Amino acid sequence: ELWLDDGNIVLIANNVAFRVYQGILKDCSDVFRKRLKSMDQSDERFEDCPVISIEGDPADLRHLFLVLFRRRNYFTQGDEPQTVPFTILASLIRAAHLYDVKDVLNDAMVRLQRYYTCHLDEWDDQTARKRHVSAVLSDAVTVLEISRLTGTPSLLLPAFIDC
Repeated sequence: ELWLDDGNIVLIANNVAFRVYQGILKDCSDVFRKRLKSMDQSDERFEDCPVISIEGDPADLRHLFLVLFRRRNYFTQGDEPQTVPFTILASLIRAAHLYDVKDVLNDAMVRLQRYYTCHLDEWDDQTARKRHVSAVLSDAVTVLEISRLTGTPSLLLPAFIDC
């Protein structure tokens, strides 16, 4: 799924390999741009592609790379908003934050904040909130972690309420 035959770099995270395009990584992430710029030409290669080890959970990276390389849109289908499973949203946030992929991170955080809102009238409208994210009460613990990770204190109150 993310082993692109014409990809020009192999990224390895926890023994999971992704063959993708350097140019797209450089365009969307300062972290990748700096990391790839500093790559030594004598580094390991596979099928004539440089191989680099990266940080992050492969499941989280998979969702991010699906957005970047397969144009996967978790948020809308056509013009219609889609409900995003919380686990996917959390994966996108963690990976996009780690690699500073601003557009993906911003879109995912907006979606999360629509579900875990501080506005009482919006909080009480469960039907509207569920249009944005499908979550269960236990997901609130992960929201607390995301709040700390991203420096988003507005997520704390609604997450503590669910906790």
